[in-house]
Amino acid sequence: ITTKAIASLGGKKDTPHSLAEKIFTRAKNMASYNDLGRIQEIQLDCDWTSSTQKAFYEVCKEMKTLAEKDSVLVSATIRLHQLRLDPPPVDRGVLMVYNTGAIRQPGTKNSILEVADVESYMGRNVASYKLPLDFAYPAFGWGVLFRGGSYQGILHHTDFSDTKYYADNGDGTFRVKKDHFLEGHFLWASDVIRLEYPSADVVKTVAALVSSKFEDYPHSTILYHLDSQNLAKFKANEITNIYSY
Repeated sequence: ITTKAIASLGGKKDTPHSLAEKIFTRAKNMASYNDLGRIQEIQLDCDWTSSTQKAFYEVCKEMKTLAEKDSVLVSATIRLHQLRLDPPPVDRGVLMVYNTGAIRQPGTKNSILEVADVESYMGRNVASYKLPLDFAYPAFGWGVLFRGGSYQGILHHTDFSDTKYYADNGDGTFRVKKDHFLEGHFLWASDVIRLEYPSADVVKTVAALVSSKFEDYPHSTILYHLDSQNLAKFKANEITNIYSY
């Protein structure tokens, strides 16, 4: 759910109830059309802030009221910085342990996941968060495009081995050698691309850190998102080790 949609609630067009009703109806219709059977859980994903928190929580309440009639659970994604705030009124949360760094800063090493970034959120009282949580870790990567030190956007293309167009700087970044188009972006010679792909060791270290803060805490471990391209970056035993936490 976009923050724009949440911020617009309360006007003449939409209310928290009407938005929840639209989402719930849409989800049920999609499941029916694709013959997926009965929905067991609906997860609300919204990067809410202090200004949209109240409205989003109202949507959660309305969604729970609708879902309970069909015995459907409601969960919500939780960002690391939201752990210090009261949890949304849902049945369960998924802690998104990724996108932890400042993506727009050229000095950032890896905005998807860094151990130090996660450590800064793992305070003493984190396990007292009053909502059962599952934990999601990244298995994806991307390129972050900069021009003259200024952020230009995200490239989902991650193969920069073509030496005709890219020069490996040896520090996880690549210099564009020749003007060309890529994913709708016009790349100029001298642009810099920061390739971000958390290693299995980093993900495992972070999973161990989170697990130590939520000791003996029943939860599911999620890798996002799990497709053949991302799986190729990890060995089978590495995935098994991550899931062991």
